[in-house]
Amino acid sequence: RCLSIAPTKFQDFVTDKQDMLNVTLHEVMPSSTADYLLAHINEALDTQTNICCDYALPVGEVERYFCASISPIDSEKAVLVVRDISDRKRTEDALNDSMQRLQLALEASGDGLWDWDIANNKLYLSPNFCKMLESEPSELPFCVEYWEELLHPDEKDWVLNRLATHL
Repeated sequence: RCLSIAPTKFQDFVTDKQDMLNVTLHEVMPSSTADYLLAHINEALDTQTNICCDYALPVGEVERYFCASISPIDSEKAVLVVRDISDRKRTEDALNDSMQRLQLALEASGDGLWDWDIANNKLYLSPNFCKMLESEPSELPFCVEYWEELLHPDEKDWVLNRLATHL
């Protein structure tokens, strides 16, 4: 049961926070979501450790995403701090979609991709890039010095000079 609610932007989701007091999760959300949260609450109470979990809830016509941080007070009570993470979730989903499209485009084109993390001097070579070199990723050193070795001798000085002007 919900015993108290701190002052928040709670009104975005419930017209009156008093409606939430002394009710169970099953009374205010879908059964499967309530069961999911209760399992995490019980885990926090049983282990006396903090637990975090994400879940989705329909709010009006829109599905919203939340992160619940569950902290046990004693063996029977816990504090739940719930944050709306809908914007973050939508951003993560858009990024994942974009990454999948890029991966499909790279696979379909047969092009290889390399990326240099200048700050850490690490090199990323895509599987297609490694395939072009007739190597497995595990066989290649992932450092910029290796990339420099791949440059054609007639172009190496020009490429390295151009690179230096951009760094």
